[in-house]
Amino acid sequence: MKRLRWELFSYSLPFKEPLSLLGYGLNNRKGLILRLYDDSFGKESDEICGEGEISPLPGLHKESYFLAEKQIRNYLSMDNRLSNNSKKSLFSSVSFGLDMAKRTLSNNLKNLIENRTLKKNKNENIKKKTMY
Repeated sequence: MKRLRWELFSYSLPFKEPLSLLGYGLNNRKGLILRLYDDSFGKESDEICGEGEISPLPGLHKESYFLAEKQIRNYLSMDNRLSNNSKKSLFSSVSFGLDMAKRTLSNNLKNLIENRTLKKNKNENIKKKTMY
């Protein structure tokens, strides 16, 4: 299991006009942005991250913003390991945000590896050309 570093950012975006949704009047959209880093890539780890949004809607999700924040903090603090077993008990908004962060991190790491390979191959081709 990978060790991941994480950051959690809170946001609140006010609406120009109140929004009525499923019997709730909303004046703003409140949520969290989860950012994950895989520290196994050395100094480049700070540049490569994955982000996910955790933003429960009143009336649609059973969890509140505060419960979602508490749950993701507890989950990520459990020895800082992301296991599938404990993921099954997460609120849907928390599970979605975590999954989004893991997927974007995975995609960004894949791009990093591909770019390293292309750069390495390009450098090898340049060396071969200068040897002739």
